[in-house]
Amino acid sequence: MKRWIIIALLLASVGVIGLYFLNPYGTATWDPRARLLGVTTFRIASMSMAPTLVTGDFILVQSTAYAAKPPKNGELVVFRFPRDRSLTYVSRIAGAPGDKLSIQAGIVYLNGTALHEMYLPIQPPTEPYSLSMSEVVIPPGHLFVLGDNRDNSNDSRFWGLLPLDDVIGKVTYIWLSEDTKRIGKVH
Repeated sequence: MKRWIIIALLLASVGVIGLYFLNPYGTATWDPRARLLGVTTFRIASMSMAPTLVTGDFILVQSTAYAAKPPKNGELVVFRFPRDRSLTYVSRIAGAPGDKLSIQAGIVYLNGTALHEMYLPIQPPTEPYSLSMSEVVIPPGHLFVLGDNRDNSNDSRFWGLLPLDDVIGKVTYIWLSEDTKRIGKVH
């Protein structure tokens, strides 16, 4: 009887290890929670996404979100920073493959239409890099991401396009925050 239990445990272990390395959700992290369970967590370390996410918020990230469908504009994603892949960042998708994106007078234009970004801080951006940007065409396999706090965000305006292969997952929920009213689904 013990022999069958040992064999079953060994087979289950081999299966779990194999599943981990197969990475069925295509996530860009080695975190076993993301690769095996389809979810992982992160703590927000900066104000680049304020007021949507603030320093100290704990977020739930769904690594299964893009296994079968592409990311959409407006979604929040956690990703490996292309210039230092040991770092993770969170930003909002402003442009997907094939989109044309520009910034004029602080307003983001997507395919020639002004975005109505209700999630931005009440105070409009004032920095020159937040007020104007020449049109960019997003190529296949890439995203253009922006922080909600445009004057205080290290995003695609500075380091370029985000490869889809660096996306860890979609931010879906704030599960812990100093302000308990903030806990809930992320929009």
